[in-house]
Amino acid sequence: MGIQREQSISTILLRIFFLLWSCAWTLACTERSMTVSSLAQSSVRANFSTTKNPTNKTSAIPVTVTFSSHIDLRTAGAGDFDIQNGFVDSAVTCSLSNKTCSFSVTPSFTVPGPSGTIQVGLSSNVFNGTAASATVLNIDVDTQAPTFTPTLVSASQGNSATVFEWDIVYSENILSYQILNQLQLSGASQGCSLSMTIIDGLHQRVKVTGCSDDGTLTLTLPAGSIEDLAGNPFLTPVSFPTVDIKNTLPVLTFSSPSVGYQIGNKAILFAVTGLCNDEGRTIDFTPAAETPVLCSGGTWKANFDLTQKFGASLTISGVISDLFGNTQSASRMFLLPPISIYSNGYAFAVVDQNKAVATYGNSAYGGDSSAVSADLSGNVVRVSSTSKSFAALKSDGSVITWGEPTFGGDSSAVSAQLTSNVAKVFGNERAFAALKNDGSVVTWGISGYGGNSGSVTASLQQDVKKIFSTLGAFAALKDDGSVVSWGGSGGGVAPTAVTAANSGVIDIINNDYAFAALKSDGSVVSWGAANYGNVVPTSIMLPDSKVKKLFSNNSSFVALKDDGSVIAWGGGGMQEYGGTAPASVTAVNSGVLDIASSEGAYAALKADGSVVSWGHADYGGTGAPPSVTMPSSGVSSLIGNRYSFAALKTDGSVIAWGGTDCESGGTPNCGGQAPTSVTLADSGVVKIFKSDFAYAALKDDGSVVTWGHQTFGGDSSAVAADLTSDVIHVSGTMTGFAAVKKDGSIVIWGQ
Repeated sequence: MGIQREQSISTILLRIFFLLWSCAWTLACTERSMTVSSLAQSSVRANFSTTKNPTNKTSAIPVTVTFSSHIDLRTAGAGDFDIQNGFVDSAVTCSLSNKTCSFSVTPSFTVPGPSGTIQVGLSSNVFNGTAASATVLNIDVDTQAPTFTPTLVSASQGNSATVFEWDIVYSENILSYQILNQLQLSGASQGCSLSMTIIDGLHQRVKVTGCSDDGTLTLTLPAGSIEDLAGNPFLTPVSFPTVDIKNTLPVLTFSSPSVGYQIGNKAILFAVTGLCNDEGRTIDFTPAAETPVLCSGGTWKANFDLTQKFGASLTISGVISDLFGNTQSASRMFLLPPISIYSNGYAFAVVDQNKAVATYGNSAYGGDSSAVSADLSGNVVRVSSTSKSFAALKSDGSVITWGEPTFGGDSSAVSAQLTSNVAKVFGNERAFAALKNDGSVVTWGISGYGGNSGSVTASLQQDVKKIFSTLGAFAALKDDGSVVSWGGSGGGVAPTAVTAANSGVIDIINNDYAFAALKSDGSVVSWGAANYGNVVPTSIMLPDSKVKKLFSNNSSFVALKDDGSVIAWGGGGMQEYGGTAPASVTAVNSGVLDIASSEGAYAALKADGSVVSWGHADYGGTGAPPSVTMPSSGVSSLIGNRYSFAALKTDGSVIAWGGTDCESGGTPNCGGQAPTSVTLADSGVVKIFKSDFAYAALKDDGSVVTWGHQTFGGDSSAVAADLTSDVIHVSGTMTGFAAVKKDGSIVIWGQ
């Protein structure tokens, strides 16, 4: 009985366990059935990703697909995925809890080699019975190493102040553009400072400055220092274009004469010599040497015309600049000769050893100074002129005037302001302007020519340091680099580009009716009458135009640049008067050293000793003979009168051209035909002087040869006996010449 009861209890428990197990299975199946049914009725989103894109892996590129909701992933395999340009190279492993599957792919295109793209997506829009969608994953496979090209965009030589710049252009985007720590500097790298600017995604600029060594600087980017976005390293080192650096200053010294040398009257030209070490470089002197001075064979020689130099002594200063931007200067003081000669258009004024003035020539226009002879008997240090009068500056700062009254010979209206403290006197055609020690200006002469400065009086009370003039106007340069102008229409009204404070003007030049101002930044501003160069070419208007000197004839201007090229403009409305220069001088590095002008043309002296001329044919713009136009012609200096040019060669000979028809009905030679006594080699000519219509050549034996218009100084036969020897200097007016001899006597000829 007991046994049967126990069996009955066991049977009941077994039935209860089976019932519970059946219910659990039924619930699970029901839940699974419901889940599958639910998924079948909804849609999931599959998102593909990879660890690095682009990649330089050539196999086993990892891919992960993440589903937006739970889905049956137990049977997922390679066939569920669509792989273009590649294939699944691993098993597909899935995580139900993370809703992800992972696998790897290998490109089917050839690697290493050109880049390609593997596309990964779903093989259909149903994934294991569930509607599914996905955006195709593009995996860029890049096994190509990046490259870059460095280009030097600055000067290739310089000193510690020079900023050297290289532009870098990459072949593709890279991980980091900060390569400064990777760059290796070698050679002249002491003191160098590196910086970098990113210009755009593939372009950056590297700068180096402050290098204090001498030598060649090299920048190198080592291999492996950069990687592209796919992880490919830069394979080979690249050296940047090198730059040459020099910080050692050039050599410039004076050799002879010695300090304090007394320059005597016997000196035809005052010669100074010295040492240098930058072969072929130009040495700039103050005052200017007669001809351009080059460093040659470690030495230099300069000749100076001392006619317009005053006072007890003269300091000659020189500056040389090397190709690297380094400069060196030197100076030496000498004692001046005791005689000077000046001229206006019609007369001469000679200051003798006692600083007294003697006058010669047209009596009405300054040749007769008897009315003021007592005031001119001593202490005269300088003489200035208009076209028909003179003004003598005395050592006490007073001014004495004589000549045509209306042209400035009568200064009585301002005499009280001229009794003392005058530093210098300037003249144009018909008026004077006196600059005083306090920087103020006093004017007299014809009002319309600048003799009346009332309209700008307030601006002329102080700080003026130099005055310039056209025929009928003045321009005053002030200490702050600004300009004040007054007078006639030919330059009397300056633009704000030069009148504003701190305008940076460092020099001014004039033609008949216009001014051109050179600024410290190498740019040029001009103003004055239309067609006389009042509009500057845009190529030299901007800062850093690198103009170093200006020249002019009657109606145009020429700018000489640092590289030896020139820019011309103006010409009185006719470009043939010199306003357009030929390519042989306008091209970069043309080698122009100096420029001479006639009334309507220019002649440029080049570093190779040849000459290029341009402008109107009647004024010497054409017709220069091959003996001066060919390279190595040996020309050392040029001079132009109103109608022609004359070139002095290193062998002491002279070549002239132009001016063959300068006077209607008159002598058809205004200097363009030199006589054989000066055209042959070893003729001994040391300097050429001019009047408006003729030339006078001073030879090393103290004799003078003349040619040109017979009436205006070209014919010296009447005084030939006095010109055979002992002449030390010649001065020309518009229409004649005066020669100074060793004994202090004066020989005059012409009209």
